Amino acid sequence: MTLRVAAEWVAKAALAASRAWAVKAALAALRARVAKVVPEALRARVAKVVPEALRARVAKVGGQGGTGGVAELCIGDDATGDTDGDGVCDDLDLCPAANDLIDVDGNDVADCVENVLLNPGLNSDVSNWEAGGQATLEWDTEDADADPGSGSAAVTNITGLLGFVRGAGQCVELGEGDYVAAARYFIPAGQGPGRSELNMTFHGNTSCIGGAGNFLGNASSPFKMEIGVWDTFVHPFTAVSGTQSVKFLMQAQVMDTSPAFTVQYDNLLLH
Repeated sequence: MTLRVAAEWVAKAALAASRAWAVKAALAALRARVAKVVPEALRARVAKVVPEALRARVAKVGGQGGTGGVAELCIGDDATGDTDGDGVCDDLDLCPAANDLIDVDGNDVADCVENVLLNPGLNSDVSNWEAGGQATLEWDTEDADADPGSGSAAVTNITGLLGFVRGAGQCVELGEGDYVAAARYFIPAGQGPGRSELNMTFHGNTSCIGGAGNFLGNASSPFKMEIGVWDTFVHPFTAVSGTQSVKFLMQAQVMDTSPAFTVQYDNLLLH
């Protein structure tokens, strides 16, 4: 073998070794990235990949998927436990104090991850929510998910005036842009005719105070009036230019001259 041929052979071998090292390094980096990303993707989709049968079994064995219990069966590693009792083991739990399986607007993201509202599940009270004029707001044990450890907000219109809408709400600092409001609602039977509605009002300050120059408009959902069953609102809306805060209102409309009309709300969502 001549010196020239030997030199060429050594150069080719070095190039092959370099390429092999580069491939190994790239594969190692890819494996590391997959290991980091895949669990996050799995966690984000937990609310949708659980079969209804398994959810029912979780509810039966470990409580009704609310908060504060310890389930005997959960999605993930049973050994880590399920501290908040929502059916998702602690190793995959997105929200340690909320129900990861609730996705009211059906966008494949657990509501507890994206919600800007406070106390949206109304687990034990109606804190952070406030009744408007000619309305009352009370906590009720009726729950949209039949969770004995949770409840709902009973909003009552006490105007007794045909067509009048009254309710309760929460103010959130939000700017102009596109959003989605959603909720579960329940109209108890045995009362005069009425309807339910979600309404978002837009304000040019951060405290949802109206008045000249501060009230910028509103976006109301279509009215709904299913009686005796939990139904769902999903209401996309656009906050207008200049918006600094949005008031999320859960409302009740009287459709005759009955002294009062009540709608119960649960699993409230704004994102």
